Amino acid sequence: MIKVTFQGSGPGEMTTTVNIDLARHKGVLALPLRAVHSEGGRQFVMRRRGSANERRWVSTGMRDDSYWEITGGIQEGGEFVVGDTKTQ
Repeated sequence: MIKVTFQGSGPGEMTTTVNIDLARHKGVLALPLRAVHSEGGRQFVMRRRGSANERRWVSTGMRDDSYWEITGGIQEGGEFVVGDTKTQ
């Protein structure tokens, strides 16, 4: 997605934002960016298992400003930690 923003510099000038989708994948598994973490050049998520969390290595695809496509390593239906894994 490309975002174009025009900002005015004086009274009466307008501001606009244009979003152009360059690609769109439908029906894919996607998680919020804050749920996907990196270590050693690999991505992982933390899956909630009862009262504990387990690290799951994942393969990622496209991303935008909010979500990252998950192409392998987990399946739909799990519960995943969003945010800092150090405090969870």
